[in-house]
Amino acid sequence: MAQNPTYEYEERAFLSEEQFLKIKEKLDEICVQKEIDNKHSFFFVLPDVNISIASSHKETKVKYKGGQLGKGNGFEEIEYNIERDSLPEAIKLFTKLLGLPPQESFQFRINYSLDDDIEIALKYTEMWGFHLEAERVYVASSEAEKALKQAESKDKLDHLASTLGFSYITDQEMVVFTEQCKQEKKRGEYLNDEFRERYGELYTHE
Repeated sequence: MAQNPTYEYEERAFLSEEQFLKIKEKLDEICVQKEIDNKHSFFFVLPDVNISIASSHKETKVKYKGGQLGKGNGFEEIEYNIERDSLPEAIKLFTKLLGLPPQESFQFRINYSLDDDIEIALKYTEMWGFHLEAERVYVASSEAEKALKQAESKDKLDHLASTLGFSYITDQEMVVFTEQCKQEKKRGEYLNDEFRERYGELYTHE
């Protein structure tokens, strides 16, 4: 029996360094779970599909996400784990299949869970700088159920932003940022080694 598709409602926010520190302090207080999840990631960005291969201390995962940054928020998502030793071969395979090289990034990341429903990642990369990703994953068996759960997800994530005092990136801002990425214009104030020296203790496993 076929499973109903899984969707992810996702929002992202650029943060200043000051916002980053204040939001981290608040998330440490209110979230039910916290996990250091630094990732070495490889991205294949296509017109209407994003494929990523990411490796962390706990797992190596391939993720398919329908849609494109700057074009909505609710995307179908498929992911599966692979062996860590298979990472080089997986990168080579997708490079051959898709006919383009991956974009590579190291991501300092702390995952938070809020009410077993909302997942929040507080992150830093050289390209994105300080930023936040909030998401809610849901299953829908029909377009009507999908629309309902997407609306519910938007309300929950909007409430989160209001509570923590930040604004999500608009679709137009994301389009502009994507173009800047193509020109390798980085938002990050620190290189990875500089960030690690300044904030590494926040992203170190206990």
